[in-house]
Amino acid sequence: MTQAFSQALARRLALASAAVAALATSAAAGSVGGKIELPPGPELPAMAQPGFVARSENAMQTPLATPVAPYVFVMLDGAAPSAPPQVNWDLVGESFSHPVLAAMAGAEVVIKNGSKSSRTLAVDEDPKLLGNDVLNPSGAKTIHVPAGKVYTVHDADAAYVRGRIVAVATPYIGYLDAAGRFEIPDVPDGTYKLRVYYKDGWLDAEQTVAITAKAKKVEVTVKVTSLKTAAEK
Repeated sequence: MTQAFSQALARRLALASAAVAALATSAAAGSVGGKIELPPGPELPAMAQPGFVARSENAMQTPLATPVAPYVFVMLDGAAPSAPPQVNWDLVGESFSHPVLAAMAGAEVVIKNGSKSSRTLAVDEDPKLLGNDVLNPSGAKTIHVPAGKVYTVHDADAAYVRGRIVAVATPYIGYLDAAGRFEIPDVPDGTYKLRVYYKDGWLDAEQTVAITAKAKKVEVTVKVTSLKTAAEK
């Protein structure tokens, strides 16, 4: 048996083993979905500067409430350690696709500029991390997120382009749609604690969920009574 043949055989066996492992993992995995019932958004803050005309309510149409769902993510705490997956974070139009992004600690977060404008991105907590580099359209920048870190990324030339990256201890993360629903697929069998993060901290809203051989798809409803984080309380 030649060395080349031995190496080719070893590669095929490795690929076969990986395929079997993937099938086994898929067979033992389920999904967690449901709805987060959110309270109304916070009121508009007071004007920082009065300007020339005092602010007044729109007489033609009721102002839209401050959105909450885009600033919320849920995660399943209690997952076994695994390699952190790469996370893509898109700049779409004049904002990030997720104003608050969750990434497993140690993950590589790839910021992709899908807009038509160049962005000069910087990180509040570590200005040297991106170094005010220009991110051109269709370009990408990478950030590695250590455990326990929260990074605020902004455009130095456009204050309204701002997003937050939160390092978490699990790859099982879900984001809310406009109706407050979420879906977390490919969750291995086990018991987890579902936690809710809003804007800049964890809310006092938790629920235990279990993926078992008899319950591969778990639906939950979590009612959030206050948008104040545990730290604020």
